[in-house]
Amino acid sequence: MTTMQQLANGQTFPEVIINENFVSLEHQAVYGKDPETTGGLVWGYLGGRWGGFAITAGTFTLTGSTTNYLVVERATGTQTASTSATNWNDATNYARVYKLTTSGSAVTAEEDHRGGPGGVHGGAGGASSSFSAVVTVSGTSHNIANSEKGQYQRFTSGSAKTCTFRANATHALDDNVEFHLRCVGAGSLTLVAAGGVTLNVPSGGTLVLSDGMTVTVKRVTTDEFDVMGQTVPV
Repeated sequence: MTTMQQLANGQTFPEVIINENFVSLEHQAVYGKDPETTGGLVWGYLGGRWGGFAITAGTFTLTGSTTNYLVVERATGTQTASTSATNWNDATNYARVYKLTTSGSAVTAEEDHRGGPGGVHGGAGGASSSFSAVVTVSGTSHNIANSEKGQYQRFTSGSAKTCTFRANATHALDDNVEFHLRCVGAGSLTLVAAGGVTLNVPSGGTLVLSDGMTVTVKRVTTDEFDVMGQTVPV
């Protein structure tokens, strides 16, 4: 079994061996905390290579007196910081880095999530994020939002209800997103294409769902979606 270089008593130039070992491990340092540029509410991180991307070291100015979530977009390697956990919980599109708690002037708690399930050095997903969130939509009028991508939405109003897909110029959606929709109760659910939007109906179907019908709506190009599943027949 091959191991990393070991230090010995009386070693000449031990710093050389230490630095060479660090070079072997440098891929694990990418996105890691950089003590030299971290202080107060400024969080510094190390660069390197990840997923084929060359990552440049940098800093974030964190928001005080709250929790800050640091994630990496899987498609680009770009790291962002936010006080919202939306991307933190989106294991499909983002990998976790750090969860940081702050006071008004400093970081008070650090959680390094780079190596766990869903982290930048772990596997995608995890037990808590392997399945779509189940969301109840109780109103009679709903506009699909990018933050809802991948959700399983149950429209439960007993009255007629609508779900509208807006033009990208009005509300931008990520490429390839999809939404899972189910009509629950007596009131029908109608999918509505706002101006400039195309909703491609299932073969032999319409854009209307009655009680118990479920569809997946997939964004295939800008302002065009395929509707897959069971709808009221033509």
